[in-house]
Amino acid sequence: MGLKEYIDRYKRNIRFFKKNYPQIYEYLNEESMLIYENGQPNIIVEGKTLYPLKYEQEVKDHIEVFLNSNFASVYIKPSDPNEYMHHRLQYWGLRKLEDKMLKLETTPQTVKELDFIPFLIVYGLGLGYHLKELFEVKEIGVTIIVEPDPSNLIASMYTVEWEELFKKGKIYFILGKAPRKQAQEVVRIVKNNNIMYIYHVLIYIHFLQGVEEFTYELSKEVIKEPGNWGFVDDELTSLEHTYINFLKEIPLYNAKKLSHSVPIFVIGSGPSLDETLPYIKKFKDRALIFAAGTAIKPLVTAGIIPDYTFALERLKVTYNAFKQAVPQEILKDLNIIGSNVIYPPFFEISKFTKLLPRTPDTASKIYFKLNLTQPVSYQTPTVTNMALAFGAFLGSKEIYLFGVDLGFKDPTYHHSKTTIYSDEGEFKTQKMKTFRKVEGNFCDEVYTTDIYELAKDKMEMLLQHYKNLKLYNTSDGAKIKGSIPLKAKDIALSPLKKESILKEIENFFIKGYVTPKNREFINKEYSKLLNDLDELIEIVEQLKIDPSHLEKELFEKTTALYLLLEQRLSKEKEMMYTLIRGTLYHFASFYYSYLSRLSGEKKFIFSEYALKLLLILLKKTKKEVKKMIQPPIIESVKKI
Repeated sequence: MGLKEYIDRYKRNIRFFKKNYPQIYEYLNEESMLIYENGQPNIIVEGKTLYPLKYEQEVKDHIEVFLNSNFASVYIKPSDPNEYMHHRLQYWGLRKLEDKMLKLETTPQTVKELDFIPFLIVYGLGLGYHLKELFEVKEIGVTIIVEPDPSNLIASMYTVEWEELFKKGKIYFILGKAPRKQAQEVVRIVKNNNIMYIYHVLIYIHFLQGVEEFTYELSKEVIKEPGNWGFVDDELTSLEHTYINFLKEIPLYNAKKLSHSVPIFVIGSGPSLDETLPYIKKFKDRALIFAAGTAIKPLVTAGIIPDYTFALERLKVTYNAFKQAVPQEILKDLNIIGSNVIYPPFFEISKFTKLLPRTPDTASKIYFKLNLTQPVSYQTPTVTNMALAFGAFLGSKEIYLFGVDLGFKDPTYHHSKTTIYSDEGEFKTQKMKTFRKVEGNFCDEVYTTDIYELAKDKMEMLLQHYKNLKLYNTSDGAKIKGSIPLKAKDIALSPLKKESILKEIENFFIKGYVTPKNREFINKEYSKLLNDLDELIEIVEQLKIDPSHLEKELFEKTTALYLLLEQRLSKEKEMMYTLIRGTLYHFASFYYSYLSRLSGEKKFIFSEYALKLLLILLKKTKKEVKKMIQPPIIESVKKI
């Protein structure tokens, strides 16, 4: 092939991208390290040519090694459930699935044995010689090309017939960016197509530079993503608790905002709280004090009674924690804001409990559909997120974080020393399990966990939403992007008329909403949920797979289901979607991961079993919902 042919190909590619993919075309202004010598293009990397003179056979050999390797999915085993989860549906289903896989397990299949590759990451574009070979030997659903050097894209315009490759499947580019950003982009792309394959993505490595950092970050992002999905068991508990709490008519936040901005202190129970308690005490009359969960004990011990204390979680453990942390004579008068999913007796521990619907949540939608309130976003995954979200929604433009460390320097010093985590009993925690290192707020780095990192991400998203909010972070833990590091000793606040402000907030909580009409509405919504689950069960029952084209049919049919859920049912049947999507995605993602450890006929046997198990899981879920509905409504509902 002569120079003219290479130049003609370049022109064809430029026209193709300009017309069809203008967002990629923008990158084609990069300067390239392309050279033309010995009758072929090449790239200069660190002063040397990237490709040898006879590259064709080397590329084929490299691809052959890839094809003969074991299926290299990112595989994360489910963590052992806590004691209270032993009989819960989520873990029942996953354990059954794993037990079946272990009974069938064989020598893991190679990439060559697959009839289809659903997702393939190609790390390194270079001149793209390997892409044509890969697309010829395997059919690929979604190809994600990660190229740290964007200039190589323009070099590939001379060597790759891009229009032909785009006809063979979906192709995405991740150009440049740091390894963590690359990994986040991969997860975003998988999410846009079918997040159920999150543990089932192959990686073809074209060159080694930077790949170790990328795969490390990818494994962390893969672990973190399912934390957003939820669990059917949690949502069932939410449905049950919300029903009871709704009928109790606990004072409900009606989504009104303060007439003017006031400073708010959001107090977490991280280790740095111990050093900042004196400053909280100093300014407690010049800011609203919001205590997040277990921060209540250190505050009360220091003689600080917060203006509001927040509680988020569903299980009785929250009730137990408050009873243990706070003396009864103080607890009975605490001003507490709990989510609608809270264990119902929790709302009786104080004379001044109030309700804030948790977002996102299956049952919270009841309050929004009745127009009783509006969603307060970014409340999860931790109670510090809840307190911060409420403060921002109220309209505060000035919020200070104390003890919201979202990490720790010493795994044995993970919370304030006066929290219940240091007490003897069920909450005592000797040492935290670390997840990764992240940038510190007042130091180079701290250790964090997956849940803390997710909390940090949600706080950063909140700051993107509330553009005028100044979030001052006095905590000596993880850096929160967008927040302003500020030592507690440097705080300066003006006097505040707290009494009138608190009175204004009290008027934001309403009663009188449990009318006969609203009671009937909640029953009908739960009844509709049952019928929606029936429809989903019917859809899943139709997922018959041809064993001779297992991987391809699975990808096509489950992707159609995924897009149906995400694009239509998430809006039309949102209660059903929120209830089941987490467990459906967890189940499917582990199923695909386990499938890679089987070969031949055993793959089809496992697939048949998994489908039957999923249907049982959905029917068990329906049965649990059915128990919650009052008898007059249940008569019209189809029986299992």
